[in-house]
Amino acid sequence: MELEAILTHALFAATGAACHWGIQSLRHALSDKAFRDLYHLPRPPESTVRIICPTQPHTFADGIASTYEDSVAQGLVQAALLRRGVEARLVLHHSVSRDAMTEDMFLVCGPVGNSVTKSLFEANPLPFCFASVDGSWRIVDSSGDLAHPMIDGPKRDYGIAAALSNPWSRDGNRIWLAAGIRGLGTMAAARVMTERLDLLRRQSAARNLSASFAALVEATPREAGLPEVSVLRLVHL
Repeated sequence: MELEAILTHALFAATGAACHWGIQSLRHALSDKAFRDLYHLPRPPESTVRIICPTQPHTFADGIASTYEDSVAQGLVQAALLRRGVEARLVLHHSVSRDAMTEDMFLVCGPVGNSVTKSLFEANPLPFCFASVDGSWRIVDSSGDLAHPMIDGPKRDYGIAAALSNPWSRDGNRIWLAAGIRGLGTMAAARVMTERLDLLRRQSAARNLSASFAALVEATPREAGLPEVSVLRLVHL
């Protein structure tokens, strides 16, 4: 009987492990499909997405912004694209040429630290945008009303994650956006656009991330690692 119990326990353990592996595999497959839809993959081998970075007071030797939150956001985007065979090139926002503005771009950071993000909001108004309210930055909706609860000190931040047609392109190129009120919100928006596409899909009735959209993202810091993220609202464009 003791041997039978051991074998039964082993069988249940193996079955549980197989089910867990199957569920994880399905989740990865769905996430990969959502990513490919969102970034219009597969792409030709020569395709490049330029990750447009903000300028900060201190930079690395190669000119890429060294602020921790921006670096994490840039790293999330770059790694996610490279894993799927797309070249991801980091470019400081003030180095973006007029021709490069027409290409596929992923914008990191809000309009204060990234002039290309500022130009995007001016050229293509989104359902959510940044505005200075009583001397501090907030996210407001298209009517100018506050789009989120007030920031709870340093414990919470908000950002905008978006995918849309490049308004400067005639070739159907795209722009993706991860921008926060502060660095925490930028990190959260980048995480939503790379690792947590499931949160976007839950908010999208069409379950179609290839469409243009803008999403309001909430970020809550953790003691270690990336912030907890949630998608409060998603609007198709």
